[in-house]
Amino acid sequence: MAILHKENNFTIIDYRASAILYNFLVAKKIQGHFILPVNICPVVESVFIAAGITVDFADICPYNLCIDEQQLFDLLSRKKYTGVLLNHTYGVEVSFEELVKKLKSKYDIVVIEDKCLCLPDLKANNAVDLTLFSTGYSKFIELKYGGGIGITNAPFNKDALTGQIVKLSNNIEIVLNKFNVSFHDYISDIENLKEKTLTHKSEINEIYKNLLTAESLKSDFNNWRFNILVENKKQIIDKIFKEGLFASSHYSPLINDPSKFPNAVYLYEHVINLF
Repeated sequence: MAILHKENNFTIIDYRASAILYNFLVAKKIQGHFILPVNICPVVESVFIAAGITVDFADICPYNLCIDEQQLFDLLSRKKYTGVLLNHTYGVEVSFEELVKKLKSKYDIVVIEDKCLCLPDLKANNAVDLTLFSTGYSKFIELKYGGGIGITNAPFNKDALTGQIVKLSNNIEIVLNKFNVSFHDYISDIENLKEKTLTHKSEINEIYKNLLTAESLKSDFNNWRFNILVENKKQIIDKIFKEGLFASSHYSPLINDPSKFPNAVYLYEHVINLF
């Protein structure tokens, strides 16, 4: 792990965003209950559990596919929460600025912004306590050695957990503070791939748009993958794989309950992420 101090922010790199998240939670001695969107990557939930934090879930909004604000504030009104994680579903570049202001004005609460499917831009919402980016497998910028970025407005002890291996509940292990790539090389590798990646995605998305306009999500949701909504999802995915091609279907709601999380369940049952 390395830390770069610039103006009011501290930028941290490690071999996975999950390692930065775990280190942040433990070093800051954060405990209690956190609210996560129910469509979050399961690794994120596992990190909170490994750090000794209890997790509750909120549904997603049908308009921006991110956390449902009404359900979020309903949960906050019922009991004491330590924090909230806000996730940019499919890398959508929605602004959480007003939401964070409202959260911070009403509650003594930690806010983490997960931008792991967004284009890493090293910019943070200064109102949040931690912003996460990722350059690991299947992310917007995918580097062969992985990598994650955390931007925080207050430093924490990056050395206390050096070398510690954390075993998550889904049999994934994260090793803390063992990223041997220099800050300069890491940022350079991101910049060197950025233009090529953006150009390639733009070319591919133009093909998809010409063929799948009626089925596609709005363009704001098609930065990471090109996403379509269909009725016969399983049959289409089976056909794609039969042709030797690939598609994905992220993320399955961590609680698959249509009565509590109807928007997240509906999205998962109908969405296909085209590569």
